[in-house]
Amino acid sequence: MRFRWIYSPRRIRSLMFMLLCIFFIILVVRKQTRREWQLARRLVDSPLKIEINRFLTIELARLLRRSIPPVEDVGEMFMEEWFKREEIFCSESEINACMHNELLIRNVTNPLRSADCLASCLSRGHWLELPPQLRRNLIIIPFRSRQTHLKQLLPRLEHVLAHQNVCYLIVIAEQVGNDPFNKGALMNSAFVEALNWFPFHCVTFHDVDLLPLSDEVPYTCATFPRHVSVLIDKFHNRLPYAQLIGGILTIPVKMYLRVNGFSNLYWAWGAEDDDMYERLMINKIPVTRADPKVSMFRMLRHRPSPAFPADLRSQILSLGKSRYRLDGLNSLNFTVVSQQAYAYENPTTGNCSTECSKVDRLKPRMNRMVHMRIDVGRPPIWLVPQQ
Repeated sequence: MRFRWIYSPRRIRSLMFMLLCIFFIILVVRKQTRREWQLARRLVDSPLKIEINRFLTIELARLLRRSIPPVEDVGEMFMEEWFKREEIFCSESEINACMHNELLIRNVTNPLRSADCLASCLSRGHWLELPPQLRRNLIIIPFRSRQTHLKQLLPRLEHVLAHQNVCYLIVIAEQVGNDPFNKGALMNSAFVEALNWFPFHCVTFHDVDLLPLSDEVPYTCATFPRHVSVLIDKFHNRLPYAQLIGGILTIPVKMYLRVNGFSNLYWAWGAEDDDMYERLMINKIPVTRADPKVSMFRMLRHRPSPAFPADLRSQILSLGKSRYRLDGLNSLNFTVVSQQAYAYENPTTGNCSTECSKVDRLKPRMNRMVHMRIDVGRPPIWLVPQQ
Protein backbone atom coordinates (compact mmCIF):
# COMPACT_ATOMS: atom_id res chain seq x y z
CA MET A 1 0.00 0.00 0.00
CA ARG A 2 2.94 2.32 0.62
CA PHE A 3 3.82 2.34 -3.11
CA ARG A 4 0.34 2.46 -4.55
CA TRP A 5 1.30 5.35 -6.88
CA ILE A 6 3.45 2.89 -8.87
CA TYR A 7 0.33 1.01 -9.88
CA SER A 8 -1.52 4.21 -10.87
CA PRO A 9 -2.39 4.86 -14.51
CA ARG A 10 0.51 5.46 -16.85
CA ARG A 11 -0.52 9.03 -17.64
CA ILE A 12 -0.34 10.03 -13.98
CA ARG A 13 3.07 8.42 -13.52
CA SER A 14 4.42 10.28 -16.55
CA LEU A 15 3.10 13.60 -15.28
CA MET A 16 4.64 13.10 -11.85
CA PHE A 17 7.98 12.18 -13.39
CA MET A 18 7.89 15.29 -15.59
CA LEU A 19 7.16 17.53 -12.60
CA LEU A 20 10.06 16.04 -10.67
CA CYS A 21 12.40 16.65 -13.61
CA ILE A 22 11.29 20.26 -13.96
CA PHE A 23 11.74 20.86 -10.24
CA PHE A 24 15.24 19.37 -10.35
CA ILE A 25 16.21 21.49 -13.38
CA ILE A 26 14.96 24.67 -11.65
CA LEU A 27 17.06 23.90 -8.59
CA VAL A 28 20.20 23.34 -10.67
CA VAL A 29 19.71 26.48 -12.77
CA ARG A 30 18.93 28.63 -9.73
CA LYS A 31 21.99 27.42 -7.87
CA GLN A 32 24.25 27.98 -10.86
CA THR A 33 22.80 31.45 -11.54
CA ARG A 34 23.22 32.46 -7.92
CA ARG A 35 26.82 31.28 -7.94
CA GLU A 36 27.58 33.24 -11.12
CA TRP A 37 25.85 36.37 -9.73
CA GLN A 38 27.86 36.20 -6.51
CA LEU A 39 31.06 35.73 -8.49
CA ALA A 40 30.27 38.70 -10.74
CA ARG A 41 29.42 40.86 -7.75
CA ARG A 42 32.66 39.85 -6.05
CA LEU A 43 34.65 40.72 -9.14
CA VAL A 44 32.98 44.12 -9.50
CA ASP A 45 33.07 45.20 -5.84
CA SER A 46 36.22 43.45 -4.71
CA PRO A 47 38.65 46.41 -4.91
CA LEU A 48 36.46 48.70 -2.80
CA LYS A 49 35.33 45.99 -0.40
CA ILE A 50 38.88 44.81 0.14
CA GLU A 51 39.97 48.36 0.91
CA ILE A 52 37.00 48.87 3.26
CA ASN A 53 37.76 45.68 5.18
CA ARG A 54 41.43 46.59 5.29
CA PHE A 55 40.61 50.08 6.60
CA LEU A 56 38.35 48.68 9.32
CA THR A 57 40.94 46.09 10.33
CA ILE A 58 43.75 48.65 10.56
CA GLU A 59 41.66 51.23 12.43
CA LEU A 60 40.21 48.75 14.91
CA ALA A 61 43.66 47.28 15.54
CA ARG A 62 45.02 50.78 16.16
CA LEU A 63 42.15 51.61 18.50
CA LEU A 64 42.75 48.45 20.51
CA ARG A 65 46.29 49.47 21.38
CA ARG A 66 46.91 49.90 25.09
CA SER A 67 48.32 53.39 24.54
CA ILE A 68 44.81 54.81 24.10
CA PRO A 69 43.64 55.99 27.55
CA PRO A 70 40.16 55.17 28.87
CA VAL A 71 37.36 57.66 28.29
CA GLU A 72 37.09 58.36 32.02
CA ASP A 73 40.79 59.25 32.29
CA VAL A 74 40.57 61.67 29.36
CA GLY A 75 37.50 63.33 30.87
CA GLU A 76 39.20 63.62 34.25
CA MET A 77 42.35 65.15 32.74
CA PHE A 78 40.31 67.62 30.73
CA MET A 79 38.31 68.70 33.78
CA GLU A 80 41.47 69.11 35.86
CA GLU A 81 42.80 71.44 33.20
CA TRP A 82 39.41 73.15 33.02
CA PHE A 83 39.45 73.99 36.73
CA LYS A 84 42.99 75.35 36.44
CA ARG A 85 41.85 77.64 33.63
CA GLU A 86 38.77 78.57 35.63
CA GLU A 87 40.92 79.61 38.58
CA ILE A 88 43.02 81.86 36.38
CA PHE A 89 40.02 83.20 34.49
CA CYS A 90 38.07 84.00 37.64
CA SER A 91 40.80 85.68 39.67
CA GLU A 92 39.37 87.79 42.50
CA SER A 93 40.90 91.04 41.35
CA GLU A 94 39.24 90.77 37.93
CA ILE A 95 35.86 89.87 39.42
CA ASN A 96 35.95 92.84 41.76
CA ALA A 97 37.04 95.15 38.98
CA CYS A 98 34.25 93.88 36.76
CA MET A 99 31.45 93.82 39.31
CA HIS A 100 32.10 97.12 41.03
CA ASN A 101 33.53 99.07 38.10
CA GLU A 102 36.27 100.39 40.39
CA LEU A 103 39.28 99.30 38.38
CA LEU A 104 40.00 98.51 34.79
CA ILE A 105 40.45 94.88 33.90
CA ARG A 106 44.11 94.17 33.31
CA ASN A 107 43.61 93.04 29.74
CA VAL A 108 41.24 95.69 28.41
CA THR A 109 41.43 94.33 24.86
CA ASN A 110 40.02 90.94 25.92
CA PRO A 111 36.20 91.03 25.87
CA LEU A 112 36.11 87.47 27.22
CA ARG A 113 36.79 89.04 30.61
CA SER A 114 33.75 91.29 30.45
CA ALA A 115 30.86 91.36 32.90
CA ASP A 116 28.75 88.79 31.06
CA CYS A 117 31.62 86.27 31.04
CA LEU A 118 32.88 86.82 34.59
CA ALA A 119 29.41 86.75 36.17
CA SER A 120 29.42 82.94 36.15
CA CYS A 121 32.53 82.93 38.35
CA LEU A 122 30.34 83.69 41.37
CA SER A 123 28.73 80.22 41.09
CA ARG A 124 31.76 78.11 40.41
CA GLY A 125 31.14 74.36 40.54
CA HIS A 126 27.39 74.68 39.94
CA TRP A 127 27.14 74.62 36.14
CA LEU A 128 23.57 73.51 35.71
CA GLU A 129 22.35 75.87 38.42
CA LEU A 130 23.56 78.84 36.43
CA PRO A 131 20.95 80.69 34.37
CA PRO A 132 21.54 80.02 30.65
CA GLN A 133 22.60 83.61 29.99
CA LEU A 134 25.43 83.31 32.55
CA ARG A 135 27.04 80.18 31.09
CA ARG A 136 30.15 80.56 28.97
CA ASN A 137 29.51 79.20 25.49
CA LEU A 138 31.89 77.84 22.88
CA ILE A 139 30.59 77.81 19.30
CA ILE A 140 32.57 75.66 16.85
CA ILE A 141 32.09 76.13 13.11
CA PRO A 142 33.82 73.37 11.07
CA PHE A 143 34.85 74.92 7.80
CA ARG A 144 36.78 74.61 4.56
CA SER A 145 36.41 76.41 1.21
CA ARG A 146 33.15 78.11 2.23
CA GLN A 147 34.27 81.75 2.45
CA THR A 148 31.01 83.06 1.02
CA HIS A 149 28.97 81.22 3.63
CA LEU A 150 31.27 82.29 6.44
CA LYS A 151 30.98 85.96 5.49
CA GLN A 152 27.20 85.73 5.72
CA LEU A 153 26.99 83.63 8.88
CA LEU A 154 29.46 85.37 11.21
CA PRO A 155 27.95 88.87 11.36
CA ARG A 156 24.46 87.43 11.70
CA LEU A 157 25.57 85.03 14.44
CA GLU A 158 27.34 87.77 16.38
CA HIS A 159 24.22 89.90 16.17
CA VAL A 160 22.06 87.11 17.63
CA LEU A 161 24.52 86.40 20.45
CA ALA A 162 24.88 90.09 21.29
CA HIS A 163 21.09 90.42 21.34
CA GLN A 164 20.86 87.58 23.87
CA ASN A 165 23.69 89.09 25.96
CA VAL A 166 25.49 85.76 26.47
CA CYS A 167 29.18 85.05 26.95
CA TYR A 168 30.59 83.28 23.91
CA LEU A 169 33.66 82.43 21.88
CA ILE A 170 33.33 81.52 18.20
CA VAL A 171 35.97 79.13 16.87
CA ILE A 172 36.27 78.79 13.11
CA ALA A 173 37.88 75.36 12.71
CA GLU A 174 39.39 75.10 9.23
CA GLN A 175 40.88 71.84 7.97
CA VAL A 176 44.10 72.39 6.04
CA GLY A 177 45.05 70.52 2.88
CA ASN A 178 42.94 68.98 0.13
CA ASP A 179 42.21 65.61 1.72
CA PRO A 180 38.60 64.54 2.31
CA PHE A 181 36.88 66.55 5.03
CA ASN A 182 36.86 64.98 8.50
CA LYS A 183 34.23 66.96 10.35
CA GLY A 184 34.28 64.84 13.51
CA ALA A 185 38.04 65.03 14.06
CA LEU A 186 37.98 68.76 13.27
CA MET A 187 35.30 69.47 15.88
CA ASN A 188 37.11 67.35 18.48
CA SER A 189 40.35 69.24 17.82
CA ALA A 190 38.71 72.65 18.16
CA PHE A 191 37.01 71.55 21.38
CA VAL A 192 40.32 70.54 22.97
CA GLU A 193 42.27 73.56 21.73
CA ALA A 194 39.60 76.11 22.72
CA LEU A 195 40.26 75.45 26.41
CA ASN A 196 43.47 77.47 25.96
CA TRP A 197 41.30 80.54 25.31
CA PHE A 198 38.76 80.29 28.11
CA PRO A 199 36.93 77.70 30.27
CA PHE A 200 33.51 77.11 28.72
CA HIS A 201 30.45 75.38 30.15
CA CYS A 202 28.64 74.64 26.91
CA VAL A 203 29.69 73.81 23.35
CA THR A 204 27.65 74.37 20.19
CA PHE A 205 28.55 72.72 16.88
CA HIS A 206 27.29 74.91 14.04
CA ASP A 207 27.27 74.13 10.30
CA VAL A 208 28.60 77.03 8.25
CA ASP A 209 25.68 77.00 5.80
CA LEU A 210 22.85 77.54 8.32
CA LEU A 211 21.64 81.10 8.97
CA PRO A 212 19.41 81.76 12.00
CA LEU A 213 16.26 83.65 11.03
CA SER A 214 15.25 84.58 14.58
CA ASP A 215 17.13 86.54 17.24
CA GLU A 216 15.81 84.11 19.87
CA VAL A 217 17.54 80.95 18.63
CA PRO A 218 18.87 79.24 21.82
CA TYR A 219 22.66 79.07 21.62
CA THR A 220 23.10 78.08 25.28
CA CYS A 221 22.92 74.62 26.78
CA ALA A 222 19.96 73.02 28.46
CA THR A 223 20.22 70.20 30.99
CA PHE A 224 20.66 67.67 28.17
CA PRO A 225 21.99 67.95 24.61
CA ARG A 226 19.69 70.02 22.43
CA HIS A 227 19.21 69.87 18.68
CA VAL A 228 18.75 73.49 17.62
CA SER A 229 18.32 73.45 13.83
CA VAL A 230 14.81 72.03 13.95
CA LEU A 231 13.26 73.87 10.98
CA ILE A 232 15.36 74.30 7.81
CA ASP A 233 13.85 75.67 4.63
CA LYS A 234 15.64 73.16 2.39
CA PHE A 235 13.89 70.29 4.20
CA HIS A 236 10.51 72.08 4.02
CA ASN A 237 10.74 72.91 7.74
CA ARG A 238 10.53 69.34 8.93
CA LEU A 239 13.01 66.74 10.19
CA PRO A 240 14.13 64.31 7.46
CA TYR A 241 14.29 61.51 10.08
CA ALA A 242 13.64 61.21 13.81
CA GLN A 243 17.25 60.58 14.88
CA LEU A 244 18.66 63.68 13.16
CA ILE A 245 20.86 65.88 15.37
CA GLY A 246 23.04 67.36 12.62
CA GLY A 247 23.24 71.00 11.67
CA ILE A 248 23.41 72.72 15.06
CA LEU A 249 23.81 70.83 18.34
CA THR A 250 24.42 72.24 21.83
CA ILE A 251 25.81 69.94 24.52
CA PRO A 252 27.20 70.46 28.05
CA VAL A 253 30.95 69.89 28.32
CA LYS A 254 30.67 67.01 30.80
CA MET A 255 28.28 65.07 28.56
CA TYR A 256 30.51 65.62 25.54
CA LEU A 257 33.40 64.14 27.52
CA ARG A 258 31.21 61.26 28.67
CA VAL A 259 30.51 60.09 25.11
CA ASN A 260 34.17 60.62 24.06
CA GLY A 261 33.30 63.38 21.59
CA PHE A 262 32.72 62.68 17.91
CA SER A 263 34.16 59.75 15.98
CA ASN A 264 37.39 60.39 14.05
CA LEU A 265 36.75 57.69 11.43
CA TYR A 266 34.32 59.44 9.08
CA TRP A 267 36.13 61.03 6.14
CA ALA A 268 34.12 62.97 3.54
CA TRP A 269 30.49 63.98 4.07
CA GLY A 270 28.04 62.15 6.29
CA ALA A 271 27.38 59.96 9.35
CA GLU A 272 29.41 61.65 12.11
CA ASP A 273 26.20 63.22 13.49
CA ASP A 274 24.33 59.91 13.37
CA ASP A 275 27.26 58.34 15.18
CA MET A 276 27.01 61.01 17.91
CA TYR A 277 23.31 60.21 18.31
CA GLU A 278 24.19 56.54 18.85
CA ARG A 279 26.80 57.52 21.47
CA LEU A 280 24.24 59.56 23.37
CA MET A 281 21.69 56.73 23.27
CA ILE A 282 24.28 54.17 24.43
CA ASN A 283 25.00 56.36 27.45
CA LYS A 284 21.26 56.91 28.06
CA ILE A 285 21.55 60.66 27.46
CA PRO A 286 18.30 62.04 25.97
CA VAL A 287 18.31 64.61 23.18
CA THR A 288 15.83 67.49 23.29
CA ARG A 289 14.60 69.74 20.47
CA ALA A 290 14.58 73.52 20.49
CA ASP A 291 11.31 75.41 20.22
CA PRO A 292 10.36 75.32 16.50
CA LYS A 293 8.74 78.74 16.81
CA VAL A 294 12.17 80.37 17.09
CA SER A 295 14.59 77.72 15.76
CA MET A 296 14.18 78.48 12.08
CA PHE A 297 17.10 78.49 9.63
CA ARG A 298 17.88 79.17 6.01
CA MET A 299 20.37 76.87 4.33
CA LEU A 300 22.78 78.66 2.03
CA ARG A 301 23.19 77.15 -1.40
CA HIS A 302 26.24 75.03 -2.05
CA ARG A 303 27.43 72.15 -4.17
CA PRO A 304 27.01 68.68 -2.64
CA SER A 305 30.16 67.50 -0.88
CA PRO A 306 31.75 64.11 -1.69
CA ALA A 307 29.96 61.47 0.39
CA PHE A 308 31.48 58.88 2.69
CA PRO A 309 31.18 55.37 1.13
CA ALA A 310 27.80 53.96 2.15
CA ASP A 311 29.07 50.43 2.86
CA LEU A 312 31.82 51.68 5.14
CA ARG A 313 29.49 54.14 6.85
CA SER A 314 27.03 51.36 7.68
CA GLN A 315 29.75 49.06 8.99
CA ILE A 316 31.28 51.72 11.24
CA LEU A 317 27.85 52.73 12.58
CA SER A 318 27.01 49.11 13.36
CA LEU A 319 30.10 48.90 15.61
CA GLY A 320 29.16 52.01 17.59
CA LYS A 321 28.46 50.32 20.92
CA SER A 322 31.83 48.56 21.08
CA ARG A 323 33.82 51.34 19.39
CA TYR A 324 32.86 54.65 21.02
CA ARG A 325 35.14 54.12 24.03
CA LEU A 326 38.14 53.73 21.71
CA ASP A 327 37.35 56.27 18.98
CA GLY A 328 37.03 59.96 19.79
CA LEU A 329 38.78 62.41 22.09
CA ASN A 330 41.07 59.73 23.52
CA SER A 331 42.33 58.67 20.05
CA LEU A 332 42.55 62.18 18.61
CA ASN A 333 45.69 63.18 16.72
CA PHE A 334 45.90 66.72 15.36
CA THR A 335 48.21 69.69 14.84
CA VAL A 336 47.22 73.34 15.06
CA VAL A 337 48.95 74.94 12.08
CA SER A 338 47.95 78.49 13.06
CA GLN A 339 45.39 80.39 15.09
CA GLN A 340 44.42 84.03 15.09
CA ALA A 341 41.81 86.10 16.92
CA TYR A 342 39.62 88.34 14.79
CA ALA A 343 36.93 90.98 15.16
CA TYR A 344 34.42 92.58 12.88
CA GLU A 345 34.29 96.33 12.54
CA ASN A 346 30.51 96.15 12.24
CA PRO A 347 29.25 92.89 13.79
CA THR A 348 25.57 93.82 13.95
CA THR A 349 23.00 93.21 11.25
CA GLY A 350 19.26 93.50 11.24
CA ASN A 351 16.64 91.14 9.94
CA CYS A 352 18.11 88.12 8.13
CA SER A 353 14.92 86.76 6.59
CA THR A 354 15.83 88.00 3.12
CA GLU A 355 19.57 88.54 2.83
CA CYS A 356 22.25 89.10 5.46
CA SER A 357 24.65 91.98 5.18
CA LYS A 358 28.21 91.02 4.37
CA VAL A 359 31.32 91.48 6.47
CA ASP A 360 33.05 94.83 6.23
CA ARG A 361 36.57 93.77 7.10
CA LEU A 362 38.48 91.51 9.46
CA LYS A 363 40.84 93.12 11.95
CA PRO A 364 43.53 91.01 13.68
CA ARG A 365 42.85 92.03 17.26
CA MET A 366 41.52 90.16 20.26
CA ASN A 367 37.79 89.51 20.17
CA ARG A 368 35.31 86.70 20.63
CA MET A 369 36.31 84.96 17.41
CA VAL A 370 39.27 82.66 16.79
CA HIS A 371 40.27 81.17 13.45
CA MET A 372 42.15 77.86 13.84
CA ARG A 373 43.78 76.08 10.92
CA ILE A 374 44.05 72.42 11.91
CA ASP A 375 45.73 69.37 10.40
CA VAL A 376 43.74 66.25 11.37
CA GLY A 377 46.02 63.73 9.64
CA ARG A 378 45.74 61.62 6.52
CA PRO A 379 42.74 59.57 5.33
CA PRO A 380 43.01 56.05 3.84
CA ILE A 381 44.78 56.17 0.49
CA TRP A 382 41.77 54.83 -1.43
CA LEU A 383 39.68 57.82 -0.30
CA VAL A 384 42.12 60.35 -1.76
CA PRO A 385 41.25 61.33 -5.36
CA GLN A 386 43.91 60.19 -7.79
CA GLN A 387 45.45 62.90 -9.96
